Amino acid sequence: MKIFPLVCLVAAFSLVKTEYKCICNANHPNVPIRKCPSIQSPVNGFLYLKEANNHFHGIVDTSPATCRPIRTDVKTIPEWVAVDEGNQVGFIFKDVGLLAISCPGNHTLRKDVTIPTDCSEAVHIIPQGSEHFAPITNAPTAPAGISTTLSRLATLNMHTTPSTTIVPTTSTMKPLSHLPTCRDDIIFSLALNESVEHYGAKRCPDGLPVSAEAVVMEYCGIPVMSQWKQGIKVIDNCDLIPRFTPVAVYISGLLMGRSAVFHSCQNGGIELIQQRCGSPIALHLEHRLAAFYYVLTWT
Repeated sequence: MKIFPLVCLVAAFSLVKTEYKCICNANHPNVPIRKCPSIQSPVNGFLYLKEANNHFHGIVDTSPATCRPIRTDVKTIPEWVAVDEGNQVGFIFKDVGLLAISCPGNHTLRKDVTIPTDCSEAVHIIPQGSEHFAPITNAPTAPAGISTTLSRLATLNMHTTPSTTIVPTTSTMKPLSHLPTCRDDIIFSLALNESVEHYGAKRCPDGLPVSAEAVVMEYCGIPVMSQWKQGIKVIDNCDLIPRFTPVAVYISGLLMGRSAVFHSCQNGGIELIQQRCGSPIALHLEHRLAAFYYVLTWT
């Protein structure tokens, strides 16, 4: 009589599956794995696309050539995912065609990995169990409606060069006139709560070119990201930077993305006109990454 519970117990153990979180190239040309979370960082390897892979039908080859284990213990810029590369950590931009799934098998994340010093400011080891895909907690308040938004936008200057009333009273310096500026009709997209598209921008997971880069490419005439250059630091030059100036995050000289249009400095943070995948263009008050925003120039 005591044999039956034992048989049931053995049967239960046989149904247990071992798996780990991974990211796979499901429908994309070869995906670069970079040393740091920046498109300007050196490439350490690739996720290759297998002919059998079909993202839309759920057919994915989970071999190491196509998939990499996700480093859930590494926190970095939200647009990037950290992956396990043996004795080091690699970084993949979360572009369309990538699929985060559970891969079969057992994979133990090594704890003795090192983070390159040139991207240490943008990468942090966190306790196991924390979720990497959690967004940065500075979510904006969505406009309640066009009338409310237009009321808020009454403070926006309709010219590319701000008037003297916008410059803080603590300084008498005039804004720099040689910096690139964006078209002021951006406020209409903001008022209408629109999503801005641009063919040259990176595509979001839904396949549309409505990432952050779309805003600065559409309204500021900025070329492809490979031609972007780091300008002056925003938080240190608030009085000198005209409203509607294109900006982006640079850490240790590497472009990390999160491009936007500068509006003003507020309470130790930077108010930005910005768009993110899954959300329309909106005003964001950035505190967490404020010290890493720089004016965008290009060649």
